[in-house]
Amino acid sequence: MNKHNYLFSTLTLVVLLLAACAKEPPPHSNLWLDEAVQGWQNPDPEVRRDTRMRVLREGYLHIDEKDIQSLEFFHRQAQSDEDAERETAAAVLGLINSEQSLPILRALSNDPNEFVRTAGLRALWQYELAIVEQDIINGLDDESDFVRREAANLLKGRRAQYSTEVQAKLDAVFHNPLKNLVTEEPTVTNLLDNNSEVVLGETASSPFEQALVDALENRPTLIDIAIGSYQPGSIEAAIVEGDLALLRDYIEVRNVSPNLKVGQPIMDMQHSLLMLAALTPHEEIAEYLIDKGADVNHQSAGVTPLLRALTAQQMPLVKVLATRGADLDHVNELGHSALTTAMREPEGEILEYLLQQGAAVNKPHHFFSSSWSLPLIKAAELYSPATVALLLRYGADANAIDSQGDDALVYGIKRLSLFSNCCSDRIRSIHEEEIAVIQALMAGGATVQQKHLELLDEQYRPALENAELNSLYTPYYEEVRGILSRTL
Repeated sequence: MNKHNYLFSTLTLVVLLLAACAKEPPPHSNLWLDEAVQGWQNPDPEVRRDTRMRVLREGYLHIDEKDIQSLEFFHRQAQSDEDAERETAAAVLGLINSEQSLPILRALSNDPNEFVRTAGLRALWQYELAIVEQDIINGLDDESDFVRREAANLLKGRRAQYSTEVQAKLDAVFHNPLKNLVTEEPTVTNLLDNNSEVVLGETASSPFEQALVDALENRPTLIDIAIGSYQPGSIEAAIVEGDLALLRDYIEVRNVSPNLKVGQPIMDMQHSLLMLAALTPHEEIAEYLIDKGADVNHQSAGVTPLLRALTAQQMPLVKVLATRGADLDHVNELGHSALTTAMREPEGEILEYLLQQGAAVNKPHHFFSSSWSLPLIKAAELYSPATVALLLRYGADANAIDSQGDDALVYGIKRLSLFSNCCSDRIRSIHEEEIAVIQALMAGGATVQQKHLELLDEQYRPALENAELNSLYTPYYEEVRGILSRTL
C-alpha cells in the first residue's frame, strides 16, 4: 500500500475509531464539534462518510482554543494505542496551539511511527519556533526519508540563519531527486490526490518513490502510475502515447466500447478512456472518443473528465471538453467544481476561460448533505487577490453567504495569519496578500458589518495582548481595521 492510500485509510480509520470511543461524547462549547461527534456515531454510513469529509475539509477551522473539553479529548487521542489516532491528534493540537500540548507534541515527534513523527513535527512548527526549533532540526537526522523531508520543508525558509552543519543537512535533503515533484510534476500530484488536498510529499514509500523517480525520465510512466501498468500496444498505451491509429483499431475493428473503464482503482476511482485521455495533451484522442460516444460527463467517485483535465492542467483538453458538452458546474463529493479546481492554477488562465464559457460563479457548492460554500468564499479563504478579483469581475456576489451564514469577507479576515515573532519577513508577505484579498472584496462590493470588526478584534487579540508580539502585529491590525472602518 502506498503512503497516499495509507494516509487516506488512516484518516478514515480515525473517524471510525473516534466513533467507537465516543459512546458518551464530552460536552463541547463549540456546537460544530457536537455535530461532528454526533455524525461519527450515526448508524447511517453515508452520514458518517459526510462527517468524515467535513472533518477533513473544514474541521480545523472550528476547533476553539478556549474549548478545554476539546483540548483534553485530543490529548487523550494523542496517547492512543492507534497510530492513526495519534497522527490526527497531533495535527489538531498543532492548530489549537496550546502550551499544555507542547510536551505531548514533543513525544509525538519522537513516536515510533514515521507518520506520527511527521505530524508531530508539523504541529510543533505551529508553536513558537524559537522554543521548538531544535526539535524540528533534530528531524533532519531521522531514519526516515519522509520525516527528514518534512523537517527540511519546515526549516528551509530560515536556511541562512543556521549553522554550516544544519545547512549541509538541508542541502542533502533538497538534493533528493524527488525534491521538486510537487512543484514540477503537478500531474503526478493530482493523479494521486483524487481532487482532495493531499499532496505528493505525503504519499511516498520507498518502492513508490523509486517508481516516481523513474517516471521523471519516462513521461508515460506518470500516467502508468495512476492507471496501473500497461503493455505496449494496449488501448491505454494508444491513449497515453497519442496513437490514434491504434485507438481506431480497438474501437472500430475490435469493437471495444469507448466507455471502457481502465486501470487500477485509486481511491475507489477507475478511469474511463476519456478520463485517461484528459490527463494527456492529445486533443485528437479526446475528440475521437467523444465522436464515438464516450460519455463526456462520466463520473467516477464524483470526478469527471473535465476535473481530471483541470487537475492535470491540460488546457487543450479543458477546451475540448468544455466545448463538447462537459458540465462546467458539476460539483464532486468533496465540494470541488471546475471553478474551484481551476483556482489552483496561479496564472488564472484556465479559471478565466471557464468563466468566459459561462461557468456558474454563484452556484452553491454542496460538499456535505447540509453544507455548502461558494467559489468566491473558497477563493477568499485560500487563494490569491487576483483570483478573488477575477471572480468578482465575472459577477460573483461579494455578499453571498455559505451554510454557516458567513460571507467571503469573514473568510478573508479569518485567513489573517498570526505566527510567532521569529518570522517577520514571512508574516509581512503573508499579510500583504491577505490584506489585498480584503481590499479586493471591498472593491467588489462587499458590505462591512459590525461582526467583521468584532471578528478582526478576536483574530488579533492574542497577538496584541502578547508583549513580544504586540509591536509586530499592531501595524497590521490598525491597517485592516482602518480599511474596514472606512465604509461603516
